[in-house]
Amino acid sequence: MDTNITRDLKLPEIGKGFLNQLKAGLSMLDFQKECAYWLLKYIEELRWRPSPSKPEAIVIYEQRVSEDPKYSLPNAFWQQDYIRTYCKSKNEIFCENKSNWWWLLFLKKYILPGDIHGHVKISEMMRIYPGHEESTYRLEKERYQ
Repeated sequence: MDTNITRDLKLPEIGKGFLNQLKAGLSMLDFQKECAYWLLKYIEELRWRPSPSKPEAIVIYEQRVSEDPKYSLPNAFWQQDYIRTYCKSKNEIFCENKSNWWWLLFLKKYILPGDIHGHVKISEMMRIYPGHEESTYRLEKERYQ
C-alpha cells in the first residue's frame, strides 16, 4: 500500500518539505541537522517557564507535612477547583520545561561544532533553567553528548 505521507499528515509546509527531502535521499543525520537549525530560529519558544504561585492552602499543607509526615487532607481538598487548576498548571509547565530541556539537548548535539553563535544561543537558553547543572540534568546531558 503506497501512501503519500506528506499528503496524509496535517503538517506545516516546513514539515512537508523536510519529509520530502528525507524521501529524496537526505541522510538521517542531515535531516536532524536541518531540523535543529530550523528549531534554532525559534529557540525563544524553548524558554523556561516558572511554576505558578502556590495557593496559600498548599503552602499551609506543605508546612504541616514537614512537621508531621503522617498528616493528610481529605480527598475533597484536592478536588477543589482552584487546587486542581494549580496542580494541573504546575504539571503542564513542569512537563513543558522538561520537554524543552530535551529539545535544547537535541539542538546542542546537531548544531555544527563550528557554529559558535548557535552554541552560544543554546548555552544561554540552558543557563536560565534552574538546576541545569544538578545531577538530573547532568545525567541527561551525558546521555546526549
